[in-house]
Amino acid sequence: MGHIHVIGLKEELKRLQQAPERLRKKVLDVLEERAEAVRGDAASRAPVRTGALRRSIKKQVSEKTLAAKVYADYPEPGGNSRKGHQKGRKYYAFAVEFGTKRMAAKPFLYPAARAAEARTKAALEEVLKEVAGDE
Repeated sequence: MGHIHVIGLKEELKRLQQAPERLRKKVLDVLEERAEAVRGDAASRAPVRTGALRRSIKKQVSEKTLAAKVYADYPEPGGNSRKGHQKGRKYYAFAVEFGTKRMAAKPFLYPAARAAEARTKAALEEVLKEVAGDE
């Protein structure tokens, strides 16, 4: 019985084995880029009185789960109140985003996320096509 030798098979198998890692890296890059775009848009939409709310908007990308989130954290302590006392860390992003019974909502996170949805989806689809096309 004869042997069949396929030229380039070893190289092709190696390239296929590396595809998941290439895809993971490219997806992470897209998530970083898009999360930063959402963070910047949310910060620009946030109402400004002291700037603490804008500075509290953060992004986090998980390499483990391939997920990104943009959120408003507790503002950094600092600044002075009108009475000259040091301000503490008070979380009020939720009240600004959704409103209270005394204050109308001034959404900034949700609109930024919705505005980026189509571009994020398109960027991830492009990565999948690119990596699949390399196969």
